Amino acid sequence: MQPQPYRIFTASNLAAIQHAVNDSLSAWSDHWFSTGTPMTALSAATNAHVSPALPSDPGLCIERQTREGGCRILCSTSAMQQLYCNATGDRFNKATHEDANTLIHHLVSNMLNALLATLLPGHAIVPTDLPMHKGSGTVLLNVGDGNGSASILLSYALAQRLAGSTPSSVPRNPLISRKSVIGHGQLKVLVSAGHVELRLADLAELTPGHVIRLNLKTDQPFIMENATTGMKLCAAHLGQREHHKAVQLTQS
Repeated sequence: MQPQPYRIFTASNLAAIQHAVNDSLSAWSDHWFSTGTPMTALSAATNAHVSPALPSDPGLCIERQTREGGCRILCSTSAMQQLYCNATGDRFNKATHEDANTLIHHLVSNMLNALLATLLPGHAIVPTDLPMHKGSGTVLLNVGDGNGSASILLSYALAQRLAGSTPSSVPRNPLISRKSVIGHGQLKVLVSAGHVELRLADLAELTPGHVIRLNLKTDQPFIMENATTGMKLCAAHLGQREHHKAVQLTQS
């Protein structure tokens, strides 16, 4: 069975997707908002698989899936309150209203369903028990008005339609996938020559010149490990390069 290519949108694709989403947000905001700043993308659209994890407990999650694509919106509680205020002009203190949360949830649910209809116009909803998740070809945008934010996850089919082109296909190679996820992150690596257990009495008697035997034999390689977790990464032999101590990797 051949591995399926991993779809990744190019920077120009993502810019086109963001522009199309902003157009939909503008039309939607004009219809719903009486006050406040229209919602817009707060940051550039990204390929969802390299984006931070989606909120595990958003204030509200609305999703629509059709045969032509799907979209999931996760809205924080603060964004829900801001959307309600912008739509109604109501600045009441929710602590004095028992039904405030119910009112906010009901109105914002209607608003976000209208946004889904704007992004997926005229398409019949396909019932499903499987929620959308970040994966191949999906695109993520963070939108808001500066006072609250929401995450919009676009399926591959919808993102492709908004982009007006086909994304690049990258072979599903573990090294490529790992590299795309790690990005420019840094990892502190420790090279270990071995270990030894000493009695406290022996430790107190140590002086310069003492030789301490380690657990590794002379023909055994050094161990390279994650300095934070202690997880073994690979084995290596000691060497030098450009007047610095160095190690040559031997095995994973």
